[in-house]
Amino acid sequence: MRSFRLACRKARPVSLLFAAFLVALPVAAQTASPTPTTSDPQAVALLQGSLAALTNGAQITDVTMEGTVSVNKTGALTRVNWGPTATAETKTLIATDTGQSQETTVTPAGTEVVVRGVSAGVPVLSVTGTDGATHVIDTWSALTPHPAWFYPAFLLHDALSSSYVASYVGQETWEGVPVVHIAIWRSASGASASASFKAASEHEVYLDPTSLLPVGTAFVVHAYDPKNPNKPIMPYRGKSPDRIVEVRYLDYQQVQGRPVAMEIQSSTDIIPSDSPDDLVSTIQISSVTFNTGITITTPAN
Repeated sequence: MRSFRLACRKARPVSLLFAAFLVALPVAAQTASPTPTTSDPQAVALLQGSLAALTNGAQITDVTMEGTVSVNKTGALTRVNWGPTATAETKTLIATDTGQSQETTVTPAGTEVVVRGVSAGVPVLSVTGTDGATHVIDTWSALTPHPAWFYPAFLLHDALSSSYVASYVGQETWEGVPVVHIAIWRSASGASASASFKAASEHEVYLDPTSLLPVGTAFVVHAYDPKNPNKPIMPYRGKSPDRIVEVRYLDYQQVQGRPVAMEIQSSTDIIPSDSPDDLVSTIQISSVTFNTGITITTPAN
C-alpha cells in the first residue's frame, strides 16, 4: 500500500502536523510549528461544498449500511483492533449525526461489536469481542478513526463543527487521482491542547476537485491491548504499535437521491511503512437506509 510515509518519499504533500506525529510524538510536541486553532475559510468552503454534494441539501440524522467483507493479508500483520481480520464476514454499519457509530461484524468465530462516540466531551471506544467480553477504551485509541469513517457525510459534518479544526493543504495526486487535500483534527484546550494530541486525532480528507465528493481519508490508528485496553502499548525494538490506515470511497451510486460509496476499501500498514506487512479490506455495500430514528448508546468513560 502507499502509506503516508512512503508518500513523503514520493513528494506527496502531507500536513506538517501529521508528518511530525509519524516521526515521534515527543519531537512533534516540541518542534512542530504552532497549530491553527480555528478553521481556515478555504477549507470550510470546500467541506461545505462536499457535504452539500453528499446530502443534496437534505438533512440526514442516521444511516445504516449493510454489506460483506473480504480481506487480504500479506506478511505477518497481526490483528488490527478497529476493522475486519478474516474473510466470510458480514457487516452492519450504523452512524448518527450526533457523532456516534456502531459496527457489527459477524464472523465464523462469532459476532464483534464496536461502538464509538463521545462521552462528557471525550471520545470513547467500546469493543465487544466474540467471547462476549466488553472493553471500554478512552485512551488515544478512541481518537481514530472518526466514528463515521465509512460514511463521510457525518465526518464532514463534524469537521465543520466547533469540535474540529480544518486546514486547506492543497491540490495533489493521491492513489493515482487528482484530489483536494484538507487536514482536520479535534480541537482541544488545556492539557490536551498539544501538537501530539492534535496529530493523534488528525484525518487527511481527499476530495474530487470537480464533484467535491470524498475520494478517501487517512489517519493513524492507535493500537491497544485487548487484555489491558486502557494501558498504552509502547514501541518495541523501534517499531510503533500504531497503524497507518487509508480508506477509499468507491463506486458512488444514488440512494434515495444521495450519492453513497457502495465500495469502501481500507489499507492498513504498520509503522515504519517499509514493512512488508499489509492488510486490505473491502466492504461491498448491499443495502443503505437513512433516517430510521435509530439511536446508539455510547458507554460512559
